[in-house]
Amino acid sequence: MDRDALQAPPLILDDAKLRAFRTAWGGAPVAAPRSVVAPPAGWPVHEYLRWLVEAEPILLHGSNHGTIDTFVPRWQMDYQARFRKGIWATADGIWPLFFAIVDRRGYEGTLRNGCWWEAVPGGGRRKLYRFSLNAAMLQRGPWTTGTVYILPRESFRPIIDDHGLPLEEWISEQPVRPIACVSVGPTDFPFLDQVQGHDETVPTPPAEWPVVDVAPEALDRLVGMYALDPDMALIVTRVNGRLALAAKTGSLKTNLWPAADGWFVSRDLDLQVVFGADGLVLRLLGRETPFPKVP
Repeated sequence: MDRDALQAPPLILDDAKLRAFRTAWGGAPVAAPRSVVAPPAGWPVHEYLRWLVEAEPILLHGSNHGTIDTFVPRWQMDYQARFRKGIWATADGIWPLFFAIVDRRGYEGTLRNGCWWEAVPGGGRRKLYRFSLNAAMLQRGPWTTGTVYILPRESFRPIIDDHGLPLEEWISEQPVRPIACVSVGPTDFPFLDQVQGHDETVPTPPAEWPVVDVAPEALDRLVGMYALDPDMALIVTRVNGRLALAAKTGSLKTNLWPAADGWFVSRDLDLQVVFGADGLVLRLLGRETPFPKVP
């Protein structure tokens, strides 16, 4: 097992707990959209959500925003570093709590997280998690109250990894109205004290990295917007004599260092950018995505 991976607390469903969970869910599916479901008192919220996502044909989505009546497709990177446009949800009861309670107002940097299955010796599998925030942000305690939305599963399909295996990420390419929602807070997240911090300050270039001088006017020609469509764009700027890359969605931000003619690398992400006559190719986590330059 990855030494940084986390395992969920055991979920023990006795008769009393099951009765309480079923009563709490009650008639939520036929209530008004976005009705608030109150988990039963006395048991962790994550246990209720973990039961619910297994017992009902629903998925979960965590958000800081508590007044969403309809979700619409948006661009995002999936767990395999593929850019896709859709509505994102999960069949896991813990993962969405992270997105609900991380306060995105004023947050700078990336959120690094994952939920996946791992085979265990002798057969079977176990679910693992990883959660990490920008270290400087983590020191500030960037937590808030949020909402976990309960979505109908019908229009969603699981995302498949490069080995043909389904992930805990699901995607819908059409608008989705939530069935109900659950209000949550930081103490509802069982891994609150185990969230790690990652350093996103610009590192000192290692001696073994190639050093390439690029004329300022050549850098200026690379500045601009590169887009798959108006909603999914990469913005290249020049700051203090260096190129910087940021996604319009806010999901990606890094500095770029010249390594060869037209080839730039990030030193804090597994990311490379190759500029060409008509655009750039983003190499992220071993996957290439072309972005045409916007005139």
